[in-house]
Amino acid sequence: MSQDLEVVQRLFRAVKVWDVEALLACYDSAVVITESAELPYGGTYTGIDGARQHAMAFARTWHPWLADPAEQRPVFGDSGTGTIVVCFRHQARNPDTGSELDTPEVGVYEVAAGRVTASTMYHLNPAELAAFLAEQSS
Repeated sequence: MSQDLEVVQRLFRAVKVWDVEALLACYDSAVVITESAELPYGGTYTGIDGARQHAMAFARTWHPWLADPAEQRPVFGDSGTGTIVVCFRHQARNPDTGSELDTPEVGVYEVAAGRVTASTMYHLNPAELAAFLAEQSS
């Protein structure tokens, strides 16, 4: 297993158990994280402070609704050139209403010197995620 792949798998494990410090340890000090502008936590986050802000914004948005992370079924692809691609499911459910979300997502991670330098999330349909969240707040 490459060092690049290992750091991204470590990042996914940290998210799964919500260990923010372990998550942040995967990032380069100048990391750039990009999320769809259609989402409440969308935009570009830079550096470790930005990564922490992204993690907290993601948690505020999704933690009440997230499904078991084991159900995400991530598939990791290693280009061998510092790019790791992860295909997984973005899943959420509201047990009170029965509302569910299950949509594919792709994360592209650039890695150098054992740290993630860039993370870009590609949602198949970001409007679907936004609609699910809007439904939960109404």
